[in-house]
Amino acid sequence: MRAYLQAKATARATFVYVYSMSRTLLLIIPGITVAAKLLQTGHAVIKDYVKSKGLFRGKWYFSFSKFDPSDVAPAEIVPEVVVEEILERKGHQPSSRACYLYHAADNQFYRGFLSVGAAAAHIAATPLQARRSLKSKRPLNGY
Repeated sequence: MRAYLQAKATARATFVYVYSMSRTLLLIIPGITVAAKLLQTGHAVIKDYVKSKGLFRGKWYFSFSKFDPSDVAPAEIVPEVVVEEILERKGHQPSSRACYLYHAADNQFYRGFLSVGAAAAHIAATPLQARRSLKSKRPLNGY
């Protein structure tokens, strides 16, 4: 992996710095396209996360420059492990919102769920039906 990353480095490459949630430098990838291929995502996605300074897949920050000029990736961090961990979280959606169910008859709290899909499955409805019911503010299956 280190040899691959070094071989891809050119004088014109825009380096992508991968940081943990605690702002520790984990990985330096030579180029947006190389980062996109390595992390199995699009180059535009990486650019968007750099611009928004948001967490990629809920755990990593991307940057085109170091947060601190003295940042150095620790020697004990293995690039293969970092990339594998990022790939394991593929499909992670940190933006899912909690959903709470109330009884339609008496408006009493019933139960909370991590997502609309989980709540819909509990009341034997599809997520689409649940979202439509939420938007229209009408009960669905007694909730």
